[in-house]
Amino acid sequence: MNDTGQVKVTINLSGEALQAVRDLAAKRGRTMTEIFREAISTEKFLDDAMTRGERILLADNRGRKTREIVFR
Repeated sequence: MNDTGQVKVTINLSGEALQAVRDLAAKRGRTMTEIFREAISTEKFLDDAMTRGERILLADNRGRKTREIVFR
């Protein structure tokens, strides 16, 4: 770990996954590193919720239709 508490890592991605990260970064005006951090935080949030037995639901923009998302 360096003085900022950060560690540099290397990962292998498919071309498709790399393009998805680039697209998200461009769309959100963020760096690829920020996209990875957000993705990890989101994954941790979802995993914690599922571990507690909670369900993940999506509702349409009118709140009329809801569906459960099953990740695993």
